[in-house]
Amino acid sequence: MASIALRAGVTVWIAGPPLLAALRSAAGILHRGAHSSAALLARPPAVPWLRSQLRRLDSLEDERQINLL
Repeated sequence: MASIALRAGVTVWIAGPPLLAALRSAAGILHRGAHSSAALLARPPAVPWLRSQLRRLDSLEDERQINLL
């Protein structure tokens, strides 16, 4: 999905595993599927202090990128 978004000119943000785990725990969705995580991760770029915890994906060659769907 990230590759499609990058090719379309969309900015793609990456959340590291510790941030994702903390957000999922705070939201109470630890035992739900990837769709819940994807919906949760759509919000941090709009929150300035959370956006500072994200990393912008500039290349498709990042082996740390994991598809959520």
